[in-house]
Amino acid sequence: MEKVINSGVYRFTFKSTDDVDASIVFEREEKGVEYYRINMSWKEAKSPSVVSLEYSIPLVESYSIWYPSNRLREKDLGKGWAKSAVESRLADFLPVLSVVSKDGFNRHLLALSDVKTPVKLAFGAGHRSISEEFRIDFFTRLISPIKEYETTLRIDTRPLQYSKAILQAREWYSSLGYELKVCPPAAKRALYSTWYSYFQDVTAADTLKEAKEAKKYGMEVVIVDDGWQMDEVTGDYSRVGDWIPSKKRFPSMRRFADKIHSIGMKVMLWFPVPYVGHDTKAYLKFKDYALRDSGKTMVLDPRYKVVRDYLIDTYEKALIDWDLDGLKLDFIDNFYANGNVGEGMDFVSVEDATEKLMHDVYAALTAIKPDVLIEFREAYVGPVVSAYGNMLRVGDCPVNPYMNFNDINTLRLIAGKCAVHSDMIRWNDKETARGVGVHLICAIFGVPQISVRMRELSPVHAAVLKEFLRFWNAHRETLLDGDFTVLGNDGRSSGAIASKDGETIIVSTLAHDFKVNERDARTYFFNISDSTDIIIRGGKGRFVQVFDPLGKPIYRKRKLRSDLEEIVAPMSSRVEIFE
Repeated sequence: MEKVINSGVYRFTFKSTDDVDASIVFEREEKGVEYYRINMSWKEAKSPSVVSLEYSIPLVESYSIWYPSNRLREKDLGKGWAKSAVESRLADFLPVLSVVSKDGFNRHLLALSDVKTPVKLAFGAGHRSISEEFRIDFFTRLISPIKEYETTLRIDTRPLQYSKAILQAREWYSSLGYELKVCPPAAKRALYSTWYSYFQDVTAADTLKEAKEAKKYGMEVVIVDDGWQMDEVTGDYSRVGDWIPSKKRFPSMRRFADKIHSIGMKVMLWFPVPYVGHDTKAYLKFKDYALRDSGKTMVLDPRYKVVRDYLIDTYEKALIDWDLDGLKLDFIDNFYANGNVGEGMDFVSVEDATEKLMHDVYAALTAIKPDVLIEFREAYVGPVVSAYGNMLRVGDCPVNPYMNFNDINTLRLIAGKCAVHSDMIRWNDKETARGVGVHLICAIFGVPQISVRMRELSPVHAAVLKEFLRFWNAHRETLLDGDFTVLGNDGRSSGAIASKDGETIIVSTLAHDFKVNERDARTYFFNISDSTDIIIRGGKGRFVQVFDPLGKPIYRKRKLRSDLEEIVAPMSSRVEIFE
């Protein structure tokens, strides 16, 4: 099937090997945003083959492509003959693309209302047509049989700063019902993670000692990661699935949780949701209920009710018996279709079964503790799944601060009400003070997860961490809940700005200048660029002072004499402008 539809603005083309009746109709325009209704129908119910929808736009003042997936690092316009593609499904990002101009404005943003069905968004610059060519591939993975399908294509061509256009697209999803009901306050508190500091070699005794130190720095939550469930370090997931604490490492999980609570902190425990290792009793029980098997670890198939019940029961029991405050639910994006359907399943679609699982997990856990903490991790951060978790963490980017910065800013645009968390922060023991500062500043617009051995910090590193968390905690509301803008015109973050209640906080990785808003009582600028010469615009008559990463003044405060003035601010320094 191939069908061309000319809307008057766009030339849409449907293609498929299926015998499908497809249409796209202009539905309405609201405040400069256009909505097109897409309909497909088949003569009889079936699990459809791929149906593609193609269209293009003229390449005028277009420079890069923004998309929510950070797995692809190249965010240029792509090549028309070998299109780049990003996938979206219930547990894998969301179907949004934005073409961005050289000066950082939206040129063309497309978004689909259906965030559950597996789709691929392909794009590339056509060298013959001199246009950006889009292709939306629907039904890229097995779904339940359908006879009819409908979704809405939202097209935004307003010349908004690109991050504002994306935030408004996310608000559209919220209006469709995809929104977390409540984000507990503890989800927005700095925390300590055992992962990079101990990996699988974690114990109750070590974690308690680290937690006591972390509390002194202003951290309020502890996440115990992989390792609590096995006696020996394996380096793999062959021993996950039974969820019995190691007597060697955690002799009494309840007593451990009680001790964490006694120092005024909350405690969360790691569970890799889909995984069952071969060296467990659970494997013998569930080996016939696998989506796939790597040889040491199987991925459970959530289309079986017995699987979903086991996972829900496990989490309920852990929350109650050990008095946990939350769970880190990992690897949910590994629930994806294998193309097969078996007897005993109550779903054909893995997407539908995953949604049912997460809905029921959320309902069960919040019934026990309404303020339960639930951490999800990039890439399962789309509107559906993020309605059932309240902490969205950047995917693994260890010892890579700028990637952490970019990914935090990306998640901030698509997270809705969820708290966005950094990947766990760790640095080399020989790192400089300014180097430690870069690692920490890059996490400033998210909730910092610290994963160093607290008791082994050098005095200098300890001072940098303490000063950063002091500032972060004091300005947390502005950083996390303020008006947020991401800077950069190549699909990556060159900086970001948060403003709230008369203060603005700016971080820049490239720019060597910043502007003071006359309405703000205070402006803070963190320099993590390669320049020490910073130009302040619009600050005449105000005072300026620069602090090093340890919080010590680099020089005494002075008054700015003009609206265009240069100061010296080394890397990792904080510039403060005040009246």
